[in-house]
Amino acid sequence: MAKAAILEKVGGLTIGEVELADPGPHEVLIDTKACGLCHSDLHFIDGAYPHPLPAIPGHEAAGVVRAVGSEVKTVKPGDHVVSCLSVFCGHCEFCVTGRMALCLGADTRRSANQTPRIIRSIDKTPVGQMLNLSAFCEQMLIHENACVAIDKDMPLDRAAIIGCAVTTGAGTIFNACKVVPGETVAVVGCGGVGLAAINAAKIAGAGKVIAIDPLAEKRELAQVLGATHTVDAMADNAVEEVMKISRGGVHHAIEAVGRQASADLCVKILRRDPRHDAAGLQGRPRRHGPPVGQETPRRDHGHEPLPGRSAPPRRFLHARPPRSRHDHRRAYPVGEDQRGIRKDEAGNLRAQRGGLRLMAEEQAIDFDKEMVGTIEVPEADRMDLDALSEWFTANVEGFEGPLSYTKFKGGQSNPTYRIDTPARSYVLRRQPFGKLLPSAHAVDREYTVMHALGPTGFPVPKTYGLCEDPEVIGSKFFVMGLADGRSLWNGSLPNNTPAERKEIYNSMIDTFADLHTKDPVAIGLGDFGKPTDYCARQISRWSKQYKLSETEHMPQMERLIEWLPETIPPQHESSVVHGDYRLRPDSNEVLAVLDWELSTLGDPIADFSYLMLNWHNPHDGRAGLEGLDLKELGIPSQDEAVERYVARTGYPVPPMDWYFAYNLFRLAGIMQGIKKRVIDGTASSAHAKSMSERVAPLVDRAYQFATAAGMD
Repeated sequence: MAKAAILEKVGGLTIGEVELADPGPHEVLIDTKACGLCHSDLHFIDGAYPHPLPAIPGHEAAGVVRAVGSEVKTVKPGDHVVSCLSVFCGHCEFCVTGRMALCLGADTRRSANQTPRIIRSIDKTPVGQMLNLSAFCEQMLIHENACVAIDKDMPLDRAAIIGCAVTTGAGTIFNACKVVPGETVAVVGCGGVGLAAINAAKIAGAGKVIAIDPLAEKRELAQVLGATHTVDAMADNAVEEVMKISRGGVHHAIEAVGRQASADLCVKILRRDPRHDAAGLQGRPRRHGPPVGQETPRRDHGHEPLPGRSAPPRRFLHARPPRSRHDHRRAYPVGEDQRGIRKDEAGNLRAQRGGLRLMAEEQAIDFDKEMVGTIEVPEADRMDLDALSEWFTANVEGFEGPLSYTKFKGGQSNPTYRIDTPARSYVLRRQPFGKLLPSAHAVDREYTVMHALGPTGFPVPKTYGLCEDPEVIGSKFFVMGLADGRSLWNGSLPNNTPAERKEIYNSMIDTFADLHTKDPVAIGLGDFGKPTDYCARQISRWSKQYKLSETEHMPQMERLIEWLPETIPPQHESSVVHGDYRLRPDSNEVLAVLDWELSTLGDPIADFSYLMLNWHNPHDGRAGLEGLDLKELGIPSQDEAVERYVARTGYPVPPMDWYFAYNLFRLAGIMQGIKKRVIDGTASSAHAKSMSERVAPLVDRAYQFATAAGMD
């Protein structure tokens, strides 16, 4: 039995008694001797970081091993240890290839059918472990890879901060920035993380280490730990002081506070990178606010740029893995044999070579016929109309029954219904019935983003309400207005004139560009997702989803899962991204953008490149355009589409082979989920089986684009 500070509900902790299970395989029982209080703990406590409750916070800890379970090889009873945030299993595909930070981590926790690690003494109910540690307890029961043995001579109250503050601050210097002797480093914020970064910069041999903080006592402590200069963060001339000390700006600016003002300061004190000129980034229009990433400047002698280094001002001390030899941030011209979107001698954008070849249907499908309109609701997709009508009455303003419903054709993910009443029509979109993969079928996120975009004038349906109670109809759902426009599946637009086709495609591109230039914070979507590392997060997500729904071994998919995270291009902007952009035009203009299930905050270029795949897809009655005479049809070429997007957003579009490989990989993960639902009997669409058969061709084409992008 042990005492613990338990987070019962957001806002405060309660002291209570808990019981810890005996250590199982690979588990270690530790007597907690010292624990730090990190801002992350406070974010959990105040609800900024959601977590199932009740749970025990705390992750900066040191203690003594009391007991170990079977198969534990790293520590023994009596060892002094510190806790480690980045727990890893040691045997998944990421761990065995040296990328433990990407570990899926399933084996580091007990499964739902095992005895919980921690229960309340009073009622024997389970208590969760925040970050798999729960250091705000007299004892911790954790995976052996969540702790590291230290010298017994080290005071435990000092050692406690190693697992978070020290590794974060020092890791930023050694791993993310890769500081080399002679460079200038500025650290904004001299708390635990900032001081660790300052000390590490001194160890790395930085020529100047500038500590920036509003408190004099913290600046004095920073000098003890290695700062060569200090600046008052609140001084009106703080930027000028740093620029004077650094003679034109620092090589690396470390934001160690977690505030927008600190990030803005970091951006202002960085040197300008001449490679921005080569990449076409200099002088381009931007939204208000700092950029997502700032390339590292030249060395002090002004001749040699630092390859593959970055100091990302809006990433909170984010340590990035080493880049492969295929570095997308070239400072030299790309070769003629390197496929991409670039300017030729005449100054025109030249399209990439190669085309997307997917699996042909055994029998041609008329998509305009099979995917447009509604059908009678199949037995497996029927809902309780009495319960639904009761919910409408309580939650939808202006609703008057009775209601009837039909099901929209098509759609592989979330079943969608037309709800008709005597006064008006609605659309209901719900999660599938049955067991769902984690984070999939996020109808609540669809509702959130449409609800935020509507007041800005962006074309989305009116939102009426979200139901997160699965007891009403059997799953979560939301209700929106009916956008009674045209759904165009055939990319050649056979029923339109050349002038109409041009107008429709231009409207599609303009609408997409307008989405990417909206400021998420200004429209209430600042917390809709992490603004940085979009592609890394997507690759991790779809790798996990693919593994969870895997039905056969595909070596090419395994290679993509390994290669893509190592070669991610830099993200220069952050915006709302749609993830699956399609048209619903009316009068040749976009009436409504739908299907926001994959939306989040992320890289607009990754989002735009998904749309550009249509120019590489064969024309087969769907959106593919390859093989068509676009000029005769009046459809913009890929060059023209890219130019229009760049002109409207100001965002440069780099070579897109890597992005095409990424998007096809992502599609393969989505289709694999459909394939698994076909096998399980929970697929929503009549065409789900034929769609699921596209997994292998998608993987094959993703592999081809990855090879073109430099994959060995």
